[in-house]
Formats: sequence, C-alpha cells, structure tokens
Amino acid sequence: MPFLEEMASLGIAGTGEGQGRIESEPAGIQCGSQCRHLFLAGSQVRLQPLPAAGWVFAGWGGDAACADGVVEMDGEHFCRARFVAAGSGGGAPTPVPALSVLGIGLLGLALGLAAWRAGRRRGAP
Repeated sequence: MPFLEEMASLGIAGTGEGQGRIESEPAGIQCGSQCRHLFLAGSQVRLQPLPAAGWVFAGWGGDAACADGVVEMDGEHFCRARFVAAGSGGGAPTPVPALSVLGIGLLGLALGLAAWRAGRRRGAP
C-alpha cells in the first residue's frame, strides 16, 4: 500500500432537496449524502452521478476541480452533486428534435391559415 503522503482525499456530498448517489472510477466513492475516500495522488477520479427515480442530476459544485466530474487528485478536494426533481427546470435542458420544432411550426402555420380563411368567409379583410 502506498504511503499516506502519496494519497489525496476526495470528499463528496449531495445537495439540494434532491436524491441520488455518487460512485467513482476507480472504485472508492459509493455514497448518497456524504462520504470521503483516499485516492492515489496524481490519479484521476471520474465521478458518476446516479439520480434516484424522479430526480435528475443538475451539476457539480464544490471545488473548481469538480466542474466536469473528473477530478485530478493533486491535493484534497470536495465535490457536491446537485439533484433536482425531474421537470423542475433545474437540470440540464432536454434536447428537442428538429422535426418536433418543424412540426410545431407547420401546425402554427396551418392554424393561422385556417383562421385567415374563416375570417375571409365572414367578410373580414
């Protein structure tokens, strides 16, 4: 086992009203609300947020090293995972397929044309 001086501590906490777990690769972090683990100094730790049913992962907080979920273990770090209720608007935006946008636009055009025609039949300019 490496000497203690060759290890770096990574602390994890969940924030907000959300529910979920965080795991890591390499293994070591596997917690819900709060935990800490020692990793080999100089290694990279990839954090994996696992939201509970009905919740979504809304981003990382804590140290700047946590921003993308890959932490360079060059010292002690503390990361916060934020989970929010699904549909609350606090998570990452859901991509809308281009065909859906096109369909909505065409529907609006068809409704506008129908309203215009109905108005012309009633004698409106």
